[in-house]
Amino acid sequence: MRRNRPLPTLLAGALVAGLILYLGIPRLAASLIALPENDTLDQIRKRRPVDLAALRRLAESRQAAAEWTADGQLLTDRALALLLARTASADNAASRDLKIALLEAGLARKPLAPHAWARLALARLRRDGPGPASLAAVRQSIYTGPNVGELALLRVRILMAHPRLDRETGAMLGQQIRLGWLAAPDRLIVLARESGAPLVFNRALARNPEALVRFEAGLRAPPR
Repeated sequence: MRRNRPLPTLLAGALVAGLILYLGIPRLAASLIALPENDTLDQIRKRRPVDLAALRRLAESRQAAAEWTADGQLLTDRALALLLARTASADNAASRDLKIALLEAGLARKPLAPHAWARLALARLRRDGPGPASLAAVRQSIYTGPNVGELALLRVRILMAHPRLDRETGAMLGQQIRLGWLAAPDRLIVLARESGAPLVFNRALARNPEALVRFEAGLRAPPR
């Protein structure tokens, strides 16, 4: 014979179910708001061209979604869209400050985000020039994702913009140069040529004779 559950048990179950539903609604709403522009974000991550209107829609969708849930990724995605949508009219001091504030707010909620730290380092470098703030952010990017190949060249470019690096940061630069060689050797050669300091790259690749030979041959070859 089936026994009826006591009323307190039923009430407790209903309360738990209601709480789960209540807590899930904001996240669901945020996901639905962000969904239409996820393809734009995917195109950016694949390094494909995205037009200015799509970047603005991406930024707006992340701002709207962030009003529903405290997800730091939404804020860093918005900051990325704003960074990529830089135009002469919009790239003023207030706009740059906003982009940096959004990245910092997103990272405060989600600090294990190497891509966001790299974007923050670049934004600080563009706004303030080489200095401790940009350097601290790129170091955090490396700490949180040392082997993310797609970030290696950006990190190298940022680190090379700083005229003086301590021993630990110099070691980070060498590691990122070697990672960049594995990820995109041709682009690393271009970066070395543009940097005006190819010996830094030579020293980093010296432990790999085969890579060093190819790198030096690439430097000697006429630019494409």
